[in-house]
Amino acid sequence: VESVGSWDLAAEEQELLLSIDSNVRRGLKQGCMGAEGILNAPRAPNLPVLQDSQQKPPLPDAGGPPSMQSMSQLLDKLAKENQEIRLMQAELQAHKEDLQALLRKSEGEVAAAGAQQKSLAAENTQLRV
Repeated sequence: VESVGSWDLAAEEQELLLSIDSNVRRGLKQGCMGAEGILNAPRAPNLPVLQDSQQKPPLPDAGGPPSMQSMSQLLDKLAKENQEIRLMQAELQAHKEDLQALLRKSEGEVAAAGAQQKSLAAENTQLRV
């Protein structure tokens, strides 16, 4: 249950991701940001980085910098994937809260059963006397 919390992105990190995305899009629309600007854009802290073996192969090089359309498509794809991740995080958070509620309920039931057992043992002792 504790590992689920590690998937929670802080609000600041989500805001950083959104601001990076909007700044990159604005730069593309204005034509003032090339591929280097996008590739060197700051990355949100504490996000996992893919290892070399996990990274997808690079896009085929057409001999020049990526087109504005392909960069826009990549940004759209990233935005969609980020939205899917946020939805999965919300689902995981809901499951975590459900599990915590069940745990508290069962702990309460165990405590009540222990108290009842103690009470019955005391009553049993009184009846034997």
